[in-house]
Amino acid sequence: MAKAGYSATITAGGTAVKEIKTIDYSPKVNTDEITSFSMTTPGTEAHIPTTSAASIKLSGTRNTTDTGQNNLRTAFRNKTTVAIVLDINGDASETYSGTYWVTDWGTKLDPKKANTLDVTLLLTGGETVV
Repeated sequence: MAKAGYSATITAGGTAVKEIKTIDYSPKVNTDEITSFSMTTPGTEAHIPTTSAASIKLSGTRNTTDTGQNNLRTAFRNKTTVAIVLDINGDASETYSGTYWVTDWGTKLDPKKANTLDVTLLLTGGETVV
């Protein structure tokens, strides 16, 4: 059954990151082409999985008093990794956790609107999937 995304949660360093409006989670598996002359179906390609990767893009309202947002900012400023847990359903039935680098940190300021925040996270090492 389809479910609305409003129940998703994300933590950084064990603390909830609040005021996030969108989360774009993009895992992928890299492959290597192994096509050979002895392929059983001529004219086709063959691939094998090699490494995996994941990135997360967060967008929302910038809140300078939010500890979760500040954990991400500290990791970005200090060029250190941060433990991330993404809970897709908000009930621990589908979670993705790992160590991430904060590779992008953007804040948009507009006198007529709330300050916005855009953050990109890049997985380093393995990821635990539940």
